[in-house]
Amino acid sequence: MRDWLGEAKAKQVYLVLRDRILSGAIAFGAKLPTEHELAGYHGVSRVTVRRALGELARERLIERRRSAGTRVIYRPSPAPITADISGVLANLADMGRRTAVKLLSFDYVPAKGAVAQALGAAPDQLLQRSVRVRSIDGLPFSYLTTHVPESVSVTFTRQELAARPLLELLERAGVKVEHARQRISAGLATPDVAENLKLQRQLVEGTPVWYFVNPLDSHLLDGIMQALWIKTQSSPFESPYFSCVPYLLGDGQAMQYSVWPKSTKRTPIPNLPFRPPDDYLRAAMVGALDAGDVELDFRIQRQTDPHLMPIENASVLWPERLSPRVSVATLRMPRQKFDAPAQLEFAKRLSYNPWHSIAEHRPLGNQSRARRRMYLALSTLRHQMNAVPHFEPTGDEVFEDA
Repeated sequence: MRDWLGEAKAKQVYLVLRDRILSGAIAFGAKLPTEHELAGYHGVSRVTVRRALGELARERLIERRRSAGTRVIYRPSPAPITADISGVLANLADMGRRTAVKLLSFDYVPAKGAVAQALGAAPDQLLQRSVRVRSIDGLPFSYLTTHVPESVSVTFTRQELAARPLLELLERAGVKVEHARQRISAGLATPDVAENLKLQRQLVEGTPVWYFVNPLDSHLLDGIMQALWIKTQSSPFESPYFSCVPYLLGDGQAMQYSVWPKSTKRTPIPNLPFRPPDDYLRAAMVGALDAGDVELDFRIQRQTDPHLMPIENASVLWPERLSPRVSVATLRMPRQKFDAPAQLEFAKRLSYNPWHSIAEHRPLGNQSRARRRMYLALSTLRHQMNAVPHFEPTGDEVFEDA
């Protein structure tokens, strides 16, 4: 029984790796992870991984060398098929409207490898990457990863991508599809994709807890990690905020800022352990400002080492041992009502941009320079779509319902 189980696991690892090599996901010449890393990723022993790699080597898909590691030696030879795609785009858009989609991730990544080549993107160009699961009648049937050039993706929001077909959003942005290339093949789901599809199905059925505690397919450790690391926010007034990018602090001095709650109060989260209402965070803010003033601690962190605290790389966390965060002010929001209908309508006319500041405190770095253009483009598009003019507030506005 034990040998059979080991062979079954080895075959599963072999099939996953073989599928990725044949599909080109692992390119010719690419170096595979070590046996130890593969064993950890697939949840098997190194002996099992060694069996799978041995089979791949016998099929001349990989080459194993003691000093150089394991590399892919298979060269795919695709044979593209051309066909008339008249009507296909309309059918795809119709399918997008008739099926349900869940947006799993939405971020921006540098263009790399086959994706950069297919889109004709420069290596330093940013692409908007999204991962979605599409379902019909509550059952997931596709796991989609899409990349869109940044110049196009700024025309739609995360919320729009989660609610509307991507083809509709591209068409709205003025993109005209002249031709398409598609490759269709059968492929094995990677462990991450397979587990995610299981979880999505349980979410659709309204039984996400069963995914973690099912005795026949338990994910109890995943559930423990989720409980330990994923926090449901109680109120926007009760969480810290970080600038993440540097700003100027007078002539020749860079800084990052953060805002921290001064109160230790925690607003009860409604409906737990089930999904809270969609607007529960706004309701928490309304309740807090209805009860009294809200105070936040404003802190700055000065740049003291330009190498360890860079300006042009926002992914580097500035070490607090080199420069601790120092409290410099208290932000006080007086007791008020801010959700009157007139105020919410007024908010649609406003815009936010981190560059709306005095010159001595302006944003710094490449991300801030990109945000300056992106935020303006998004604001202009939103005002055009809503048919409302841009308005710069003076602070003297009065709302009768407030």
